[in-house]
Amino acid sequence: MNERMKYDRLWTKGEEAALEKMCALHLTPDDMLPVFKCRTREAIARKIQRRKLKYLKEPEIDMDAFNKLMERK
Repeated sequence: MNERMKYDRLWTKGEEAALEKMCALHLTPDDMLPVFKCRTREAIARKIQRRKLKYLKEPEIDMDAFNKLMERK
């Protein structure tokens, strides 16, 4: 498949469903690239952004470390 074809394809319902499932598993666009053979990394990232999906985990706060730090202040 040539590069131009990658830019001209609409996303299928199957692709969108797979994208949602992979985002829920916190996979990155780079992880997804082998799955979406007709998509560029940029196209995957753009689709995630447009659908307002999140693939990154929320940052965790070590509350014990936070509390110890706050006790010293």
